[in-house]
Amino acid sequence: MASSGRRASGIWDNHHRGSIGDFLKEKITSGSDISFVSAYFTIYAYSALKSELDQISHLRFLFGEPQFIQSLDPDKTEKKAFRIENDVLALENKLQQKRVARECADWLKRK
Repeated sequence: MASSGRRASGIWDNHHRGSIGDFLKEKITSGSDISFVSAYFTIYAYSALKSELDQISHLRFLFGEPQFIQSLDPDKTEKKAFRIENDVLALENKLQQKRVARECADWLKRK
């Protein structure tokens, strides 16, 4: 196979190499030891990976400065999905933030 001369990056960015969530779902196994950087881990990540993360044995939560995230991807805007239901505009992918935040906090304490 011909090579373009560029080496494939080992960095997952949710664009060119696929979803990091899908990657983590495949790689996290029962008893795993995991490290997350706080600027990249949210309650939404916990919600999406809850069943896998509940199986790990140890978590290292690395705290960092979140302000630099905007400089990494300044054009990133959170996309919202809406639907019309009974003549009312409703958020399609509504997340029960308080419940998920509480579950995530409890999980962090346990790990």
